[in-house]
Amino acid sequence: MSILPEIDRFYKDLGERIKTERIKKKISQEKLAELMNLTRSSVVNFERGRHRPSVYQVVQLGNFLSVDFTELIPFVFQKDSVPIPDIDIETAVTDQAMNNSAKNSVREFISTISKD
Repeated sequence: MSILPEIDRFYKDLGERIKTERIKKKISQEKLAELMNLTRSSVVNFERGRHRPSVYQVVQLGNFLSVDFTELIPFVFQKDSVPIPDIDIETAVTDQAMNNSAKNSVREFISTISKD
């Protein structure tokens, strides 16, 4: 079972969020394209999910639409959906060739994720 939506659905939903925010902010496709140094057809293709914007472009879109770029991404991380396996801390650090500082860092990290 995947916690991510199917890729085509992901980009279609991303495009819908971009369009919704653009309309809310009363920004035309032409203006958004100009801000991003793209053509209007590129913005149309983003909004329809036919073009897959780069991470950089998603960050730009968030900036130009005055929203946190993560609000555009159609994914909600569900911590409980990814089980963290039980880890024996001492086995984890003794099985690795590392200095004491690194071992302590691993112990601290494993303790932190095991508490949640």
